[in-house]
Amino acid sequence: MAELIPLTIRIVCPVHIGCDEPYEPTQFVVDEESHKLVVFSPIEMIQSLGTEERAKFSELCKKGTPSSLLEIYRFLRGRKVQGRKISITQGLVTHYRKTLSLPLSDTRKVIQELNSFVIARTAYLPDSHRVYIPGSAVKGAIRTAYLNRLAGGKRLSDPPKGKEASRKLEKILLEGSFDTDPFRMIKVSDFLPVNEPRSRILYAVNQPKDPSRRGARGPYQILEVIESGSLFFGTIKVEDPLPNSGIKAPLQKGILFEAIKNFFTIEKQREDKELNRLGIQPVSVQSGPGSWLLRIGRHCGAESVTIEEYRRIKILGRRAPLDHATTLWLASPDAKPTSRAKLSPFGWVLLEPITMQHYEELLASEAQWRSNWMAAAKTRAALEARERERALLEKRRRAEEAKRKALEEERRRQEAERRERELAAMSPEERAVSMLHGPEAREDLAFEIYRNIDTFDDPVPVAQALKDFWVSIGKWKKKECSKKQWEKVQKIKMILGEQ
Repeated sequence: MAELIPLTIRIVCPVHIGCDEPYEPTQFVVDEESHKLVVFSPIEMIQSLGTEERAKFSELCKKGTPSSLLEIYRFLRGRKVQGRKISITQGLVTHYRKTLSLPLSDTRKVIQELNSFVIARTAYLPDSHRVYIPGSAVKGAIRTAYLNRLAGGKRLSDPPKGKEASRKLEKILLEGSFDTDPFRMIKVSDFLPVNEPRSRILYAVNQPKDPSRRGARGPYQILEVIESGSLFFGTIKVEDPLPNSGIKAPLQKGILFEAIKNFFTIEKQREDKELNRLGIQPVSVQSGPGSWLLRIGRHCGAESVTIEEYRRIKILGRRAPLDHATTLWLASPDAKPTSRAKLSPFGWVLLEPITMQHYEELLASEAQWRSNWMAAAKTRAALEARERERALLEKRRRAEEAKRKALEEERRRQEAERRERELAAMSPEERAVSMLHGPEAREDLAFEIYRNIDTFDDPVPVAQALKDFWVSIGKWKKKECSKKQWEKVQKIKMILGEQ
């Protein structure tokens, strides 16, 4: 017989559940004034650009070099775009400004800084992009708590060692292999968000547990986290194993939740002591008698994901493993925190049972949210379709314009060659007259022909062509001419017999 347990998960402190996906530079802008990361639809952003800007952005994206990523950041800086907004810290704004000020010529420095400016995204629902909590993250935490309970009552004289030690130890404690693992009887759903939970981007820094050692160790990380107070809902189903299933130690609901309570309460107390020694305020949890602390996601600490009696934690710089970690990963508003008071742990959540009626109400609320979102998505899809059609038409127009220009250029080239052959076949007088009446006519050309007027065998037609040109540009009448130009006009008049 299966028992379905509806539950909520309330975030107590920053939670990051990795999805191996960063925010790409072409997906966001940083609003430096409001301290927001604005994640936008690339199509909608491109739609807002003019033709020249769109072409420039396209060329930057095609480059594919480290410096071009920096150029993309600069291109997008300060742009007002519509999109999903995520809170960021002042430390990240400062970091962003410093990164954008790098010289493009220093490729090594650009690569180094861009590698450190990667923003890891937390798990999200692919359709609506809302953050959520995968059931696998919850089930993993529950499994760790249950294994610690089993280990407390089953001390092994010769525990497994080597690379497969953890897997072998679990098999011994659970009295089963993959097929007979009792956790096959636990089904944990994904925990869906209630409305739109808040997320935030901050730093994860590594802090020594020894208060005498100052500063963080190792490189920081930039993470999107689910903020405290956010609420999610889902279910845990505990099934009875089928006859002849081979499961020797079936799970019981009461023992399972007791294991969760005992293990994570002890872990919380241990961590609180470590934080107090460092002058860091522990996370306060308001839990009732029927709720359970749980720790999920990245940077929960080695102790929270291992079995206490058999811990062998590898420490950087030490040969032999220890039964405890020597550092803590903590959430920080800055890459290099100057005050421990601003640091907080990762991963603590509160698992709380709810009635089936409340669960169904949350399901109905989620269905309504999705209905509204789908309606808005259809509108966005229609806009994107129109933008794609407009972009296609624009592409065709540019292609036709390029073709027209190429044909016009070819026509001009051929006309220039024809004209050149035509002029080459003329006498000097004919060439001068034709050029003054033709497309080549310019003031500098007229001056050059005037200077050589006395070299022509018959200067009269050339003089007439000069007169026609100067009349056309308003430099023939005395009141229109400078002193030198009037001298030229008088000489031409003399050749033409007009004086």
